[in-house]
Amino acid sequence: MALRNQISKEEFLSVFDNLPLDSLAEVEWKNKALKNFKILDFPAKTDEIWRHTSINRILQHHYGLGKSVKLDKKTVDSFTIPGLDAYRLVFINGFFSEAFSNQIDTEKLIIENIALAKINHKELFNKFYENTSIAEENFFTNLNTARSEER
Repeated sequence: MALRNQISKEEFLSVFDNLPLDSLAEVEWKNKALKNFKILDFPAKTDEIWRHTSINRILQHHYGLGKSVKLDKKTVDSFTIPGLDAYRLVFINGFFSEAFSNQIDTEKLIIENIALAKINHKELFNKFYENTSIAEENFFTNLNTARSEER
């Protein structure tokens, strides 16, 4: 099977141009990630941590932004593994759906949108969010951080 030509970094990044700003738009970590991912190159097999991973298939497509969509319980349940004894966190097009996720009653796990977490758990948020060494040098981590939304 012949692969289509790879899209360029500029074409890939153009999806994110002219996005509306959210309440997180002016935060330092988000701006830092935006700057990082614009100067970084796509990961390649010559990068040590990507040596066994090809992103060629990822670059064969044209992408758009996910949109929040409404699904009914029957549709979501059709993807559930019957009899699985586990917590279920449901994300639809990248947006967390509390309505279809299990309620988790624990003090060790916080599940809420990023804007609320930044307000409700400021100390934890500032201590841990994007506070890893890989965050600054990984194209996709920076992309995810820079374009994260508050929902």
